[in-house]
Amino acid sequence: MVQKTYETHHNSTTVTPRELLEFGLDPAVLWNIDRDKQINKQIMIVSALKNGYSTDVINKLAAYFGTPVVLKALNKYRDRVSDTLFKTVENQLKIHSHAA
Repeated sequence: MVQKTYETHHNSTTVTPRELLEFGLDPAVLWNIDRDKQINKQIMIVSALKNGYSTDVINKLAAYFGTPVVLKALNKYRDRVSDTLFKTVENQLKIHSHAA
């Protein structure tokens, strides 16, 4: 199976949880969501991060959507996330982008 990267998805405004699960995102962060529902990608990113912002989750979201898209979503919904979450994700994305 060929894994798709953010180049295939950056123009889409919605995503299904199933797509993220097939990409390898931990099912625990999407446990309470209809897997076939089309969801705004920025809302999906923030929701996934709020449910579990481990290094793996952050890196998977960055690999799927692209670091700029994840940062844009985080900034757009800044009032909905804690300072700790925001700083953790921001720092991990810096590391992820240097490793890529």
